[in-house]
Amino acid sequence: MNPGFNPVDWFFGAEPSLKVSVVALGWSLVTSAIALGGLITAIRSLNATRRQEARRQPKVVIAYLESSSITTDLGTEYTFRIRAKNPTEASNAITSGELEIRYMVDATLVSLRVPSLDAEGALSLPATIAAGTSLEGDVRFFAAAGLLEGRKPRDFVAIFIDTFENKSEIPVEIIYARTPAS
Repeated sequence: MNPGFNPVDWFFGAEPSLKVSVVALGWSLVTSAIALGGLITAIRSLNATRRQEARRQPKVVIAYLESSSITTDLGTEYTFRIRAKNPTEASNAITSGELEIRYMVDATLVSLRVPSLDAEGALSLPATIAAGTSLEGDVRFFAAAGLLEGRKPRDFVAIFIDTFENKSEIPVEIIYARTPAS
């Protein structure tokens, strides 16, 4: 019966220079594995640090949910339902809101900006958003009848600014018209 290859017997029967080479190769493989483990740990640590730093950067993420408008003899009131999230570790606030109404005049794109209203049932700006929280509500804008007389709005952009002067622009092409309550 052939016992086969026995690496221990082979090692002890090898020349001393070959033994040193085998030990050095084994040690190199062990240190390479340790170095690879250290590299993987360093990359994970760097990614965690980047995520943590991103959470420290102040920002408010605003999502447009829906919009509508009501036109009366006095003008048009535009209502935008938004959800504002603060995914960071710092408190923040939406400090101001404007609605940019764009329309054409003699083949030139012109815009009109109207500030948000402090109206009953609407978000009152500034609206504070604590770290890691969100809020949802309506933001209203009013354009007096004379401002848009004879003009057809082409598109709208709701513009919000936070405490840290970060600007969020939400383009909207269609605003659904509602009829005034009697």
